[in-house]
Amino acid sequence: MGYLVKASFNAEPRAYALEGIKTDVEAKLLPATALVRHEKQGFWYSVDQLLGKEPVPSFRYRCKHCKTWLIARKIDVGLQLPCEKCGKMPKVPNIEREARFMMVTGGVSAALGILVTVCHYYAPLPSAIAVGSRFNLGFIFLILAGLFQFYQGWSRPSQLRLKTPQDSK
Repeated sequence: MGYLVKASFNAEPRAYALEGIKTDVEAKLLPATALVRHEKQGFWYSVDQLLGKEPVPSFRYRCKHCKTWLIARKIDVGLQLPCEKCGKMPKVPNIEREARFMMVTGGVSAALGILVTVCHYYAPLPSAIAVGSRFNLGFIFLILAGLFQFYQGWSRPSQLRLKTPQDSK
């Protein structure tokens, strides 16, 4: 596993292995406040968070292969961690991105259902479809399904979030 480390915010990143980071922090060659990220990640966090000296929020997710609940830290998003049960290496999902996607698609579905239903009821031309037909019920179902998906996306991160030591203070 390769990491990129910046000793300060404006410094150029240097490639490190995890053991090299631990060694340099213990030898005080690298400050604990240095920024680090894995090569496969797009966000930076502190060396203290990587080494477990500073608390990081954690969350639950399911293994794609055996459906076992696993726990990951927020800084592990995008990495492959071993499953305790099946031993395979599922990728840690970004639950916040998934939640936003569910909210957007649910909102668009509900808005589309509302738009079509309103246009059908208030169309200036006589409609060939009766007002109480299955057509209307289908779009009302689309509205309800979209609102349900929006709610699921909105509540998903809080359902999967676990408490960290800083939350209990």
